[in-house]
Amino acid sequence: MTQRRALVVRGGWEGHEPVRATELFIPFLEGSGYAVTRPDNSAQGAVWTG
Repeated sequence: MTQRRALVVRGGWEGHEPVRATELFIPFLEGSGYAVTRPDNSAQGAVWTG
């Protein structure tokens, strides 16, 4: 079986608390068998090729 993957990106208005919001979902994804990738969002033009 192929490993399921999830790409979690963070950004937007700080009032939406993007890091806190994504941290709520990451344990659920990992517990559901996903390999979670969290790229460095500070890199401009970052491309995920997974």
